[in-house]
Amino acid sequence: MSGHMILWDLTLVIRFPLGATILVPSAILRRSNLPIRAHEKCFSFIQYMAGGLFWWILNGFQTNKAFENTGTKEEKMERTKEATTRWKKGVAMYSTVDSHKSGPFVPSI
Repeated sequence: MSGHMILWDLTLVIRFPLGATILVPSAILRRSNLPIRAHEKCFSFIQYMAGGLFWWILNGFQTNKAFENTGTKEEKMERTKEATTRWKKGVAMYSTVDSHKSGPFVPSI
C-alpha cells in the first residue's frame, strides 16, 4: 500500500504513503523506484523546464548575449554577485527531514 523511492546520491530509501507527493530535482539526484505488487498502480507526474528559460527571465527577458551587449556595468556586476548565492538560495527552499518531524505541512490559505 505504498511506494518506495531510492535516492542513490543521498543513500536514502523513502517509503511513501498513498497520495504522497515529492519534488525531486532530477538534474542533480539519481533516483529509481522499487517494484510494486501486480495489483497495485503507480502514477508519476513529471515536469521539465530548460535552464535557459531561467536565464532569459534573470536577463530581463533577453538572451545572455543580448544582456552582455545591452546591460549596464552595474547590472552585470549585480548578476555576477547574485550568481554566488543563487545555488544556496535554491537549496534552502527544499524541506528537510527535521522540518517534517512535527507532522505534515499544511499551508495556510
